[in-house]
Amino acid sequence: MGMELLLSYTTLAVLLGFCAVVFASYLGTTLALREFHDSDPENSS
Repeated sequence: MGMELLLSYTTLAVLLGFCAVVFASYLGTTLALREFHDSDPENSS
């Protein structure tokens, strides 16, 4: 029983970690693109 609980917690931790990595990369890309567009003089309106 303890092994199943450990396995379920491990799976949950892996899923959460995966979501965190995806979210972090998405956020980083969005911020980088925004920074790039802001520093571009042609796109400043």
